[in-house]
Amino acid sequence: MFVLLIGITLIKYKENILRSIIICFVFTLLSLTLSIKNKIEVNMFANSTWVGMQLFTVLSYGDKWEYWDQCNFSFEEIKKDEAAYKKNHPKFKNTHPSLIGNKTKLNNVGFIHRSQKCLKLAISEIKKDPIDYLSRVKFLFISNHGHFTFDHIGWDPKEWRKYFGFFYDLNENKYLSPIKVRSLQLYYIIMYAFFSLLTIKSILEINSNKNKINKSISSIFLIYAWLMLVIHIAAGYEHERMRHMGHFLHIIFFIILFKSKFNYKNIIQEYFKR
Repeated sequence: MFVLLIGITLIKYKENILRSIIICFVFTLLSLTLSIKNKIEVNMFANSTWVGMQLFTVLSYGDKWEYWDQCNFSFEEIKKDEAAYKKNHPKFKNTHPSLIGNKTKLNNVGFIHRSQKCLKLAISEIKKDPIDYLSRVKFLFISNHGHFTFDHIGWDPKEWRKYFGFFYDLNENKYLSPIKVRSLQLYYIIMYAFFSLLTIKSILEINSNKNKINKSISSIFLIYAWLMLVIHIAAGYEHERMRHMGHFLHIIFFIILFKSKFNYKNIIQEYFKR
């Protein structure tokens, strides 16, 4: 929400700081409604009751796989976790089938007990070797930005391979596959660099009434950057899906490229020297 506040104030800070703070407070309160609901219902203040298991997935590789039996998403041992949750929360009396029993699946309160247990374990592992954790986050971030949507095998639309099977041939080619990956990563480096510099410029000119559109774009990028940061440091899955939420930024970026006729000098003159 701090990023949201910065984003709002970037639009027009000087004359509307009070309004910006009020808007931020309202949206902060709205974003906390799920956490408040979970606290009331299951005594866990978090939007997701899987926080611990999600964080552990960042560490679940190499020699950390020995913990997977304790911190997975399997429903097989959920009755034990459900019983442990009830024991630790004697005031919990909700018997709704969406929370307890065989019909709950991934919504079972047993996952709350498992998540809390795994959160402590994950934090303990990070404290033991923070460099290893940061190295893993770096790997996930770089790897995530080297995949196209069609790289996800098994989610293809019907008849996709019939007409676009050559995309998968690229992945099998030892020469073209690295070029494909590095080209996409290079594109992201350029795009992120552009929006990062634009955001820095917008912050430095926060009291100016000029370049309001650029400040609006910067606020969108800040929210997207915050999303990418959180998903990589706190979860081992869903990175590509979150990255695809930045399609709006790609559209803006290409509009800028076409407008400047792909001339970097025109871009610098238009967005950084005015």
